[in-house]
Amino acid sequence: EQQPWAEAVAIKDGKFIAVGSADDMKPVTDGTTKVIDLEGKLVLPGLHDQHVHIEQAYKGEILSEQLLSFPASVETPEEAAKLLKEFAAKNPDANVLFGQSLEYGIFNKIPNAWIDEAVPDRPVVILSSTEHEGILNSKALAMEGLKPETPSPEGGEIEKDKDGKLTGWLKETAAGKWAWKHYPQVSPEDHKKGLAATIAYLNSIGVTTVKQQHAKNPIAIAAQSLEQEGELHARIGLSWTWKGPLEPMPLADQEKMIEERGRFASDLIKTEYVKLSGDGNAGSTGYVLEPYLQTKDRGINFFTDDSLFEEVEKFDRMGMGVTIHATGDAAVRQMIDAVERVKKKHGELKARHQIAHASMIHPDDVPRLKSLDITAEFSPVVWFATEFVKAQIPQIGEGRMRYWYPMRSVAMSGGRFAIASDGPLMWQNTFQRLESAITRVAPDGGTEPLAPHEAIDLAVAVKAMTLD
Repeated sequence: EQQPWAEAVAIKDGKFIAVGSADDMKPVTDGTTKVIDLEGKLVLPGLHDQHVHIEQAYKGEILSEQLLSFPASVETPEEAAKLLKEFAAKNPDANVLFGQSLEYGIFNKIPNAWIDEAVPDRPVVILSSTEHEGILNSKALAMEGLKPETPSPEGGEIEKDKDGKLTGWLKETAAGKWAWKHYPQVSPEDHKKGLAATIAYLNSIGVTTVKQQHAKNPIAIAAQSLEQEGELHARIGLSWTWKGPLEPMPLADQEKMIEERGRFASDLIKTEYVKLSGDGNAGSTGYVLEPYLQTKDRGINFFTDDSLFEEVEKFDRMGMGVTIHATGDAAVRQMIDAVERVKKKHGELKARHQIAHASMIHPDDVPRLKSLDITAEFSPVVWFATEFVKAQIPQIGEGRMRYWYPMRSVAMSGGRFAIASDGPLMWQNTFQRLESAITRVAPDGGTEPLAPHEAIDLAVAVKAMTLD
């Protein structure tokens, strides 16, 4: 904090022994010292990414024969149907055809008739680009026994059109229950290869520490195996999945996994985190204080105030930091309230807690982050006007968009925030992420500034990706 910028550093035996001006280095150097002149270039610490879904980064490639990944360039149902038809032809023996990365902003209002036309004879299950929604064709709906009279599960929605007919779209817990269950599985060896390849990519963009959100044993086993072989080239935090609406793993298995987490703990692998989901996506199922302008609802929240308090209290007393998915301002407030209740009850907090995404933090709640030592983790990279964001603005409204990813407000209040990726959903080069936090425009300069009063400077951006 006292010395964010320095002219020179000295390192001995793998440790920094001096930081400051070039003159400050003289007392710790002699004729044998190796001196590297960077000629004015900037050197940074290893960058941290607090929100990564590592498995999703490599599963698509490993499962390329069994899994259709729609490219971002697909803009119409006709283009998507063509790719789906080709995929079906290449996989004549697949009982269920599975796809992912279907662009949410384009397809969320289109029912499944285009899928039925492309593949009329087999079940098709596709995840949206946000992964919080799935769309099933008629064969898949029948396979799962879903009918117009089937009740939506708690925390989810089986979408119907105005005539009460199923559109094929499933949201949140409904997607977890009937879409995610069909995701193809990979072998332990492939997990290991995929993790190594993903970390190599992260290293290439400056990232040396990651937190795997919704962690499960396969990724932990792969990390441990790589570490034992001296091939784990990043520190990794395992934020264990718990009661996630999209999680098909039985709750008893989740509980056992968390109880046995200590077997993976090491210098490079940290295990004392857990991941919860508080709401859905900002602009659709994110839980908000005031109703959305178009749908007139307040989104979905997965916990009551009391049940969330009980979860945070339980894990805090275990010394485990809770990361909660919270996009709407009501979900963010609910988490802040829960942490505050734990602190008031016990007089202290045993862990540091993290609000993932934090797309909207009500101005009244911003100062509370500092007093409760809560990290606001901003991700994915949509603090400029992406197509996804443009689709949400009419629903969220200009008033709430003024505190869309309120980085500057948090910094000015003395709070701590981190800039993460939520990769690979919306992965970008690390420095594009940093740049757009400073400019609030797209990295190519092709958009108008979004909430420019929330822009931050370079020093704050670097701090958010390192120290904070």
